Amino acid sequence: KLADPEPAPRIYADRESLRQASVILKSSGLPEGGFITIHPGAKWSPKTWPARHWQTLIRKLRDEMDESVFILGGIQDRKIMDEILLDSGMAGVPHYTSADIMLSAAMIRLSALCLCHDSAPMHMAAASGVRTVALFGPVLPARSAPPESEGCRALRHDMFCSPCTLYYAGERCRRGMNFCMHAVSPDEVFQAVGDALASRSPLP
Repeated sequence: KLADPEPAPRIYADRESLRQASVILKSSGLPEGGFITIHPGAKWSPKTWPARHWQTLIRKLRDEMDESVFILGGIQDRKIMDEILLDSGMAGVPHYTSADIMLSAAMIRLSALCLCHDSAPMHMAAASGVRTVALFGPVLPARSAPPESEGCRALRHDMFCSPCTLYYAGERCRRGMNFCMHAVSPDEVFQAVGDALASRSPLP
């Protein structure tokens, strides 16, 4: 007899964190379960999607899909968040910076979808039972992405230098630009988000 598969890890946000998250979201006009959390930060710079790609995607989500978006990040993510919000087309996009991991987990838990990099929020979303679209570049999804059975869709384009063994050693790819992240287009992320939102069945 085959051994039963191990249960997926779960995060259960405490009641106070969920209450605070609900207050913050309501003050931004966001309905619980009816918005997309965008977490544009990552521990290593070469893992990040370009700010202009985020801007293009957010405009498409708002204009073509009529989806509410919420940009969430930690203190260390302020730079990329500011770059995204600098565009005039981002006026009115709600955003929040938090140093409280459990509060961030609660906000993700209350969203319909988490859009992020190969990063901690990807695992937080999967462990909270929230569908995820995760953008990969230097690292293979097989190494760190939650399985699709946990609602995670990983997007990545292979490069001749993939998987990268040097991404953690500098601010940029040795080729001068992290081409693997630039190769993931806003259009394909838009399509993946639409597909994920169309599949509203509860995750196991």
